[in-house]
Amino acid sequence: GGRWTKEGKEKHEKWKNFKKYLKDYSLIEQKPPASVQVWGRYLVYAAALGCADEATKNLKQYLNSHDVSDDYFNTSSAVSFAYYNGFAHVESSVYTFARSDSDSSGSGIGSAGSGGFGGGGGGTF
Repeated sequence: GGRWTKEGKEKHEKWKNFKKYLKDYSLIEQKPPASVQVWGRYLVYAAALGCADEATKNLKQYLNSHDVSDDYFNTSSAVSFAYYNGFAHVESSVYTFARSDSDSSGSGIGSAGSGGFGGGGGGTF
């Protein structure tokens, strides 16, 4: 296997921690996002990180525990766009792309090489 660059390792750890935040309701309860609109952006990342369903569940739980009705969730433009326009499908597509890329080339997203997500030489994604 390859080795991380210092910058690549730091970025990997930040994304790993962000995914943990999205998946762990207790962390969201401790440090909630500034607004529901921020969650719309977070759900995009959650889809790419493979945890959109968990993040959506946590958002609904957070809103319900703070007396915000599901109607608000359903009408909040950023969140409803993210939820109802199929970020779960984006998540599935990203997974399918990563699997097909891995199956055909022997490597997946973030593998060493030039260009792509890895930035070349170290798989920094």
